[in-house]
Amino acid sequence: MEKEYKNSGKKAFGSIPPRNDEAEVTDKREARSIGISSGFRSLDRHIGGFKPGELIIIAAKPSVGKTSFALSIAANMAFGENPVPIGFFSIGMRGPSLIERILASRGRINLLKLKKLIPKQ
Repeated sequence: MEKEYKNSGKKAFGSIPPRNDEAEVTDKREARSIGISSGFRSLDRHIGGFKPGELIIIAAKPSVGKTSFALSIAANMAFGENPVPIGFFSIGMRGPSLIERILASRGRINLLKLKKLIPKQ
């Protein structure tokens, strides 16, 4: 299914079909992956979870939430039902900024309000 962007005339695919490979175990009710869950069911159905040896690249235009999305996945993996150790590398943001974003997200606090509470060094 294709969707047309508002006022741009460009078309994009509305959904990506799930992968069908041997790493994905399915039953009649829902797809289950043997990889580590991202915390996003739809994404897990499409990629089968994160598995060792895979490189997942998140790419998009500037300022559309790539880092926020990636941090949500990392936090879901680190603090989810089956926590796993994670490493997170960002070219565009320093460690303290990443930690502020995780704290705001996990605590459901507005990031701008949280930044006002944290003393500047």
